[in-house]
Parts: sequence; structure tokens; C-alpha cells
Amino acid sequence: MALDPRDYIQKWGGKIGGHLYLRDMGGFEEFLPETDFLEPEQSFENVKSKRRYMESWMSDHKFADGLRMIVRGSHPNDHEGLVDVIQSRGDIRTRKDVEDAIKVIRWEANQPKVFSYNKFEGQPYDGRIRIQISDQLSDVYIAKEGVAIKGSVVEHPHKRETYIVEVAIPTVSKYRILERVVVEGENIVHCMTDGNVADLSQLDSMFDSGEYKKVIDLYTLVKFSEFVPEDTSFQMEFGHTRTPKKGKSNAQFFQARPFKKFEKPPYRLGNHDKSGYMCFGITPEEGIVLPLGVLGEYNDTEIMRITEPYALLILYNSRSMDLSFQPRHMHSYLAFGPRSASLEHNHFRWIRKAEVSVLDREQTRALDGKKIRIISNGINSIVEKIE
Repeated sequence: MALDPRDYIQKWGGKIGGHLYLRDMGGFEEFLPETDFLEPEQSFENVKSKRRYMESWMSDHKFADGLRMIVRGSHPNDHEGLVDVIQSRGDIRTRKDVEDAIKVIRWEANQPKVFSYNKFEGQPYDGRIRIQISDQLSDVYIAKEGVAIKGSVVEHPHKRETYIVEVAIPTVSKYRILERVVVEGENIVHCMTDGNVADLSQLDSMFDSGEYKKVIDLYTLVKFSEFVPEDTSFQMEFGHTRTPKKGKSNAQFFQARPFKKFEKPPYRLGNHDKSGYMCFGITPEEGIVLPLGVLGEYNDTEIMRITEPYALLILYNSRSMDLSFQPRHMHSYLAFGPRSASLEHNHFRWIRKAEVSVLDREQTRALDGKKIRIISNGINSIVEKIE
């Protein structure tokens, strides 16, 4: 009998549902982290696992062999929404830390602002959180205590078989360097590091060595699984390690969520061969004219009072906005700042909601007018002040 992704998402949520769907389909074992799952009413005591953290303890009650865990929350609404809303807790080394993480994740997911945000997104919400407990991916060659690379990949919704791959590289501090490449077929055609155009030689060795192809191969396998409808591009979050555990691949699947419907550009705009692929969504060829709403530090209420379609530009968007910010009439999203050309959560939340998004900071940083015109064919874009 064919598997139905909707059954998995409804029972387990988007994060866990994807993992279990691929597990049950078969052929994905090497790409799935060792994981245990809890239904909404279950506590850590209900885990029946025979994995190491349930069997072996050190005298100080840390997990044996330097094992670290990550605890993730999951809900059916996080497949179509709730970007960076249901939280995760990583670098967990003791059983008590696991139990505390479960309590905190479920408590946070039942705060009034989470119910309000679900209403904003138009999804009924019950606050019943499923839990995923996984080995935290490690890499002995990474500077920060062996923490592995994490990242995401999307097939561009306006040019099939063109992929945007982003990775966050750990450093000795909490800061992660963001590297972004555009891959056409098997060739890297555009590179950025922390928002600046770069040469391939400046990027992490997973790109220079061709390891990124394993991530795209995994993406392709997930695409053919039909967990996401074939007419829709999706974002796949993944981990990557140079030192995988026995029987596991360098690339590990974390989550897949729908992004945008595939749609070919209906007209040409600029030189597609030189594109950095920093826009999504298509306007009429003459463009669209919209009021510009610039969100600063203290005017979120003013922005949310706008009652006509407008273009949203967020000045300080280095992390995900508080859930109280609910821009109901946003039509277009203009990314701003040094890492604007990114699909990190703080940008992806709005890119996914907007009809049109422009991520090119060269076009967005000089905007200060009341009205703007946006022209986008999904590959290239023009943004100009008209008033």
C-alpha cells in the first residue's frame, strides 16, 4: 500500500513526519540520524529505546563516549508554517537535560503568542507537541568542539535543476559563517560567504571537494519520495559531517518543508547567466507598485496597521522576529543586511509568505521612499523608488 505523507504529518508533525515517512519507505537508513520519538502525551520515561544513552552512564551522569543529543519539537502545523517557532535544544549531555528540554519545548509551544501566531497563519492549533530525540551530528575536524555543519538546500522554483545550497560553518565562538552556492546541473556558478561574493577557493572544503553533491543527491531522493508534491519546490534542512558514524552518510536529513510552486519565468529580465538567484516570485513585466513599510526598532505596531498590500523591509533582521509581529497585508519581502541573500529562518519565514521577495542588498539598502516598483521574473529583479 502506498504511503501517504499527510498521515505522517498529521500524526507526527512536519519534522518527525518526514523522518518516519522516509524510514518506512525504505532506502534512507544511511541518511537518517539515530532517533527516538515521543507522542504528545508521552514523557522521556516512555522511551523504549536500546540506544546508548539509555544503557550507559558515566559517574557524573553524562552520556557515555562524549555523546550529545538534540531534542526537537514537532507539530502538524510546522510543515506549512511555524518557521522557527517550535523550538529545538541541542548540545545535551545528560538525561536530566533531555527531560528539561522536553518540558521547556512543550511549555514554550503553549504560550499565548504561539496560539496567536498560528491564528495569523490560518492554521488551527492545539499545542500538542511531538518530540524527537536524536544523536547530535558531530565532526572531529570542526573547530568548535566537533559540532557539525548544518544547512539547507532548495531547488529553485523558477529554474528546475538549479539548487541553492547554504551551510552554516561553526567557529570557535557561537558565530557561524554562512556560505551560499548556486548549483546548475553539477556546476557551482555563484558563491557567497557571509553575504559577499566569493571564489570557490574561499569556501569550505565540502564545496571545493564536491561533497555538496551528496547533499543534492539526497535532496533528489527526497523529491522522488513524493513527501512534497512534485509541482512544489521544497527546502530540505540537513547536517553534514566528514566523520560519519558507521553505516551513515556524510549528509543527514533533518526536515523537508514546502517552499513555492514551480513556475517558469514568463519574460526575460537582465542577463540570466550572470544571475545570483536572489529573488523569488513573478510580477507582471511592467512590475508592481507598492507602499514601502520599513520596520525599525519600535514601529512594529505601525507596520501591522497597514491595511493595503505593501512591501516589507526589516532593518534589523539578524534573528527571527518575535511572534507578536504579524504583518497581515505584506505582499512582498525585501531582505536587508549583510546576510540578506539567505534562506536562514529569519528570512525564510517571510520569503515563504510573500508573493515576491528580493534578497539583493544592493537593491534594497538604498530604499527610503514611500512607494517602490518591483519587477521580478523569478530569476532577476529590479527595485526602484518612485515616490
